[in-house]
Amino acid sequence: MNQNEIDAVLREYEVISVQLDALKKKQDEVLGLIYKELDSRSSDTNWATKLIGKEYECTRSAKKIISVEDFREALGEWIEPEDMDRCIRQGETVIKELPDRIKLNEVNTLMKEGGMVAEQIEKITEKVSNGIKIKQKETKNGK
Repeated sequence: MNQNEIDAVLREYEVISVQLDALKKKQDEVLGLIYKELDSRSSDTNWATKLIGKEYECTRSAKKIISVEDFREALGEWIEPEDMDRCIRQGETVIKELPDRIKLNEVNTLMKEGGMVAEQIEKITEKVSNGIKIKQKETKNGK
C-alpha cells in the first residue's frame, strides 16, 4: 500500500470506530429504557420479565442472589441450625478458595413454608437480570 491507500484505510477505520462508539452508546440508552420500563412494571413481590408490543416482545431472564452473611443474619433465629446448614453450600478449597454459597433449591423449600422465614428471605433476596432476549413475533399469516 502506498501512503494514500494507508490514509484511506486508516480514515475508514477511524470513521467506523466513531460510528461503532455512537451505536454502542445508543444501544446502551435503548437497553436502559427497556430495563426502566421493566422495572416500572415490577413491584417488591412481582418482578416484570416481559414487554409485549404489537410486533416484538422482550423477555428478561433473572437469577436470585442471596448473600450468605445476610442469610445467616436475617434467619439465624428463625430457622433450625440443620435447615441453615442445608441452605448454605460450604466453601471449598480446590486450587482457589470458593466462598460459601446459598443453595437456592433448599431456600425455595423454606420459602414454601411461608411465614416470617419467607418474609426474611424476601427481604434479603436480590434479583439480578442476566440478559434480555428480543424477538419479532410471528404473525398469523406467517410473516
